[in-house]
Amino acid sequence: MRCLKQQFKLFVCTMQCAHFRERRLRILILGHNPSQIAWTTGTSYGNPSNHFWPIMRRCGVVNVGNTEPIWRLNNMLPDMAGIGITDLGCVPGSDAATFSRDVLREWRTDLYRRMRAHLFRCSVLAGVSDHELQDFAPAIVAFTGKRHFVDLFDRPCCRPPSYGPQVLRPDGWPYPNRTEVISKVI
Repeated sequence: MRCLKQQFKLFVCTMQCAHFRERRLRILILGHNPSQIAWTTGTSYGNPSNHFWPIMRRCGVVNVGNTEPIWRLNNMLPDMAGIGITDLGCVPGSDAATFSRDVLREWRTDLYRRMRAHLFRCSVLAGVSDHELQDFAPAIVAFTGKRHFVDLFDRPCCRPPSYGPQVLRPDGWPYPNRTEVISKVI
């Protein structure tokens, strides 16, 4: 439990973990909010019934044996594969419908702060100036659903975008347009 509290403190303060190297992400997987199990374990897709981690192992994205606990895989993923996982909201719960559009837009501010903080940490480690921050944006941001992508916009889209690659960017989007945005990938 002490380790989980330490991980949460680092997460809230957007500090680098001392055990794993900070690096530019190739892909940022962006969920709605963590399930109660993910919140309790400190592991994205931490429910034993979830197929995310077995698939990552089988397809070779996470190239370690089956004995490695998923919390460790979760922490190794950015350095090992350039894949980061986060959520729009930092509130546990499995029913996304309980969170209104206004709540999601409130969460947007914190999400963008966390995204910018990651860019900054990567640029500091690379020894580059602030004006080069955008060079450290991920190549792809993959939203695991459509609703939390659409609800990031100040005004609701008159015609919601289809699933897949998106042309529009939410208001205040912290990454450059070259970062591909994909809606509903999981």
